[in-house]
Amino acid sequence: MGNISSNGTNGTATYSDVFRYAGIAASPLSAIGLLANLFMLMVLSNRFHFSKTTYNLIRVSVISDSISCFTSAACYILMVVYRLDVNDGRIVCRTIIFTTMTSYGISMMTLAIIAIDRYFAVVRPFLSVYHSKKSRIILFSEIQVWIISAAVCVPLLFYVNVYPDDPIFCDFPEVTLNKSIYLFVFTLILYFIPSTAIIITYWRIIMHQRQSIRPGYISDERRYRDETKKKKFIGVLTSIASSYLLTTWPFFVAILSMAIKQVSGRNLVKNNLMLFLLLFYSMTVTLSITIMSPFLYIKFDKNIRAESIRIFKRCCCKSLSENNSVILISSAKHYHSDHLSPIVTIKDSKLN
Repeated sequence: MGNISSNGTNGTATYSDVFRYAGIAASPLSAIGLLANLFMLMVLSNRFHFSKTTYNLIRVSVISDSISCFTSAACYILMVVYRLDVNDGRIVCRTIIFTTMTSYGISMMTLAIIAIDRYFAVVRPFLSVYHSKKSRIILFSEIQVWIISAAVCVPLLFYVNVYPDDPIFCDFPEVTLNKSIYLFVFTLILYFIPSTAIIITYWRIIMHQRQSIRPGYISDERRYRDETKKKKFIGVLTSIASSYLLTTWPFFVAILSMAIKQVSGRNLVKNNLMLFLLLFYSMTVTLSITIMSPFLYIKFDKNIRAESIRIFKRCCCKSLSENNSVILISSAKHYHSDHLSPIVTIKDSKLN
């Protein structure tokens, strides 16, 4: 989100070159992210192992990330293959930012819903009002998440723009009071509210697990096994949520800085290389979070990791089996031609 030109002694060095190379690198990365998300959908399609509400919500988030990766890959390819003018660059830029940030909002709010669902499962397991209507509440909440995320990001289609000298890179060229207010609301809804909900909810779950004692007689071994299982599951969810929070906060800090100072990203980092690199890093990480998500699930979730390994081994074994079959058929054909053809020739000669 910032492209600044600075004159050097040996010519003109532009920060936009950095973004151009980043666009070249982002094309295959987005394609990899798309394949990874599609693979994750294949993993989560096993209803026997992933029938819990948590995995259903993760599946929705993965679908959103897949759409974002597909759109980003297509736009990055256009940026690399064609020399876009200002109008084309504006369309590509707005498309990438809108789809990526909408997907990010869906993922963050879905993680918040998962945290709240875990809260009712662990801390309030006997609340009949929630558990009796859980499916409807979750469905309604997820629909609202998609609507809110898209609605919050719609102004990006009008506010985000490019520069005549840098026609493929995104910025808010003129940050007026209205745009400044929008950036505050954008950051509040997409980052601070979900982050606060996630942090408070998991904190209360952790405190409850430390203080609660399961009623009735239960063996120490079973109690230890149950508590360990719950802690691991909560640990998985907090690790995934923390990865989102910790990797994307610099981007929203930069957005708030632009809103407070009412300056564009270009002017914000003007003549400040370190600030430019920080802004570039924050934007890159935030835009690539949809690519990272499947690998975060595989890393932190034991069930997803085990199912991924099983599918991978099955595909490899199937491929190896097909290759062996091809080799055997080819060998049989060679054997047939080398050993049976002379016999046929001899018989034919005798008949003649």
